Amino acid sequence: MIIPKFSVDQNDDFIIVVAITPYIKASEADFYLLENQFKFYCKPYFLRLTFSHNIVENGKEKASFNVNTQEFTFYLPKEIKGQKFNDLDLITKLLEKKSTNTSKIQVLNGESNQNDGEEEDDDDGDNNEDEEWEFEQVIEPEPSLDELKNKIKYGFNDGYSDFFQGLQQDIGDIIDIPIIDSITKQERTKVRIEFEELKFDPERYMENHFFNDDIKELLHYKCYWEDLIEKKMKLKKEKNQQSEQKESNEINKKDEGEVKVEEEKVKEEKVKEEKVIEKVEEKVDEKVDETKQIDPSNLEDYDEDYDEGNDEVTNETTIESNEISDELLEKINSTLSKKISIVNDESESKNSLIEKEEESSSKTSTNNKYSKKLITFSDEEKDIMKNLPNKEYMIGNEKSLLLGLVDIIYSYAYNERVNMGYENIESAWNICKLSGTLSCLDSFYNLSSVIECCFKRSLTFPLYRSWLLSERVLRDTKQIFQLGKRCLLKCLLDIKKKLESSEFKYYLNRLYIDDYCIWLQHASKKKLKSLRNKLTEYEMKKSMLSWPLEEYEKLVEEEGMVFGEEEEEGNEEQQFEYENQDESD
Repeated sequence: MIIPKFSVDQNDDFIIVVAITPYIKASEADFYLLENQFKFYCKPYFLRLTFSHNIVENGKEKASFNVNTQEFTFYLPKEIKGQKFNDLDLITKLLEKKSTNTSKIQVLNGESNQNDGEEEDDDDGDNNEDEEWEFEQVIEPEPSLDELKNKIKYGFNDGYSDFFQGLQQDIGDIIDIPIIDSITKQERTKVRIEFEELKFDPERYMENHFFNDDIKELLHYKCYWEDLIEKKMKLKKEKNQQSEQKESNEINKKDEGEVKVEEEKVKEEKVKEEKVIEKVEEKVDEKVDETKQIDPSNLEDYDEDYDEGNDEVTNETTIESNEISDELLEKINSTLSKKISIVNDESESKNSLIEKEEESSSKTSTNNKYSKKLITFSDEEKDIMKNLPNKEYMIGNEKSLLLGLVDIIYSYAYNERVNMGYENIESAWNICKLSGTLSCLDSFYNLSSVIECCFKRSLTFPLYRSWLLSERVLRDTKQIFQLGKRCLLKCLLDIKKKLESSEFKYYLNRLYIDDYCIWLQHASKKKLKSLRNKLTEYEMKKSMLSWPLEEYEKLVEEEGMVFGEEEEEGNEEQQFEYENQDESD
């Protein structure tokens, strides 16, 4: 089955699903709703979406197929009107199956069970496949528990081992540590630090510190996340202004309401007084009439008439219960069959009806609380998320995963700033080389160790090695985390695309980036928020590194001008020699 391209939106009443399904017979399409799940089938397409809240079949569900655009549009009623459905733009999360297991484990495909059943059927039949008798077949022994425990693990959530078997010729182009399968985590960290110390070049650092015109230009470049930060600040100001206006309006309404209440109280008191006066006057008149009509010899007839009058007063009740209950109406509507209307040139009436519905839904969607989105995903990014596998994870150390995310995002931000947002053939190398997670498969346990690794690698390996540039990239990383989960996911999807086009680095997508893209859609917002707060408070200083950077800067500032004068004198001497040679010739 093929998962179609689709998008999901919402308003107060409906979840709106648009699926692009070319080359189908719309008459064969079918869909149904059950609790928080929506399923659609039309050969060869199948779509199953799992939402955060329930949808319901109440007769209001609608579907239409547009022949010109080859699109199905579904209107799925919400069980609770006005309820906000979360994460409708996280495609991989929507496509996951309805979880039945309480423990988070990796979901395996059903192929293994199906194959087991097929093998049993083959054993019962007569047409068995011919086994190969000419060559000796050796079954590999299953590894023991001790061997599994002692295996070197790495990658996302330490979920991989022996990944580089058969890749020994290319492993040097993929990562920095060729002997990765034979060293432990602690040894891995030591090798990374020693490699950084060995490769650091003080002269190159001093050169970039002194000749910094290109670096100044990079510092002034405005990345796309800075525009998003500005938009976010504007939206916050608008919300604050709206909330202040609401508060002031409520206060004014309260004041006006208090005045109205007092006026109404005065009016009610006056009305009550008038009614009391009227009742007193009526009672006086009745007493006068009674004294005239009552005959002492006929008191029994008077009591019976009085009682009958009271009965007539107490029996004045009316019952109006001819309406049908809402529950009964929903049950009746749920039994009605679902219809998919096909839009074409012949059915003008249907077309006009659907256009009216779409116009009304678009108006509500543009004016309601769901329409404002700071970060949206492109069609290409949605396709990438759609093709990611459905997995669930038993996370061993979530803190280490989040710190590794900081390391990867820092390297991505550096590459974007240095290349000024343009595609570059060296982008994959830049991202992987600056990240200790991707280049050395290292893991971190505190925030200071991550940022120290980021600064060291940014001052050791890339083209531009400047402290000011490293500080600016750290600020970029903080801004990306401030924008939240969706901005982080966009960065990871862009990294995946860049690594996929590399000759060797695409292996790191399998080890880290794919799993990060899936896991991040389910990651805890509270933990991401706490990491963001600590990251914004963190400040990096030159004294935190093991290199005497301040001494190198003073040295080049004091002797750099002398070096420049000597170079100019050398150029003048060379020009004098060339002039003498010309005269002699």
